[in-house]
Amino acid sequence: MDRTRVATPIAWIAIYGAIIGVTSFVPLIPYIGGGGFLPLSISIAALSPLILGFGPGVVSALIGGIIGMFVSPASYPFGLVDVFFVALLPSVFCGFAFKGRSTGFRLAYITLMLISGVFAEIVPYYYPGPGGGFPTSPPQPLYFLLVSFFFLPWVLLYASPIGTRYIAAWIEGEDRRRQFLGGGLGILIGLMPWSIWMVTSAALILNYPPELAVAIWVFAIWSRAILTLISAIIFVPVVRLLERSGMPAPAGAVWQPKR
Repeated sequence: MDRTRVATPIAWIAIYGAIIGVTSFVPLIPYIGGGGFLPLSISIAALSPLILGFGPGVVSALIGGIIGMFVSPASYPFGLVDVFFVALLPSVFCGFAFKGRSTGFRLAYITLMLISGVFAEIVPYYYPGPGGGFPTSPPQPLYFLLVSFFFLPWVLLYASPIGTRYIAAWIEGEDRRRQFLGGGLGILIGLMPWSIWMVTSAALILNYPPELAVAIWVFAIWSRAILTLISAIIFVPVVRLLERSGMPAPAGAVWQPKR
C-alpha cells in the first residue's frame, strides 16, 4: 500500500472550492463587447484535478463556481450556465489533459476533443442555421481553420509521446523549467478545447453574427495563452510546496511527497 497516497480530505475540497469562489472577483480578460470578464478562478479551477485528483478536483470546481456565481456576477453573467462553462469545464478538460498515460482517459479525451471540434464547426451557423435565426454562414475556409486550431493540434500533441509520457515525467522531475513546460503544455491541451464550448455556446445563446464570432475566435487564441501562462506560473510553486510539505498526496494528484 502506498502511504503517500490517500483519499482527498473533504476539507481540502471545500477550501479549494472557496479559493475558486474568491478568485472569481479577480478580472483577467474582458469579454468582447463588455458584460463580464474571464476571472482568475478559471486558472485555479483548471489546476484543481492536478492538486486534488480528478474527481475531487471537479467537485471543488463546481463548489467554487456556485460560490463565484453569487459573489461575482460579472464572472458568471449567465448564472448557473456559466458555473458549467467557467468553472466546471476547465477543471474537467485540464484533468483529462494530464491523464495521457492512462489508455482509458486518453481515448475518452481524444473522443471528447474530436466531438467538441465537430460541434463547433457546425453549431450555430449550419445547425440550427437559418431555421434558428442564423441566416448567413461564416467566411470559409477562415472559420474552419480557426475552429480547427482549437482542437486538431492538441489532439495530435496529446496522442503523441509528449502527451502520453513526457508531460507527466517532466512534472514528476526536479527540474523547474521542465515542470513549468510540462504544466504549461498540459494546461494548454486542456484550455484550448475547453474554449470551443465557451465561444460556441456564447455565439448560439447571444445570436452572434459570423463576423463577430470570427473576431472572438481570434481573440480567444491569445487570451487562452494568457490563461495558460498564469496557470503554469501558479502551478510550479504550488506543486513544489506541496511536495515538500510532508503531507500525503491525494490519489490521482500529479504531485507526491518528496523526502
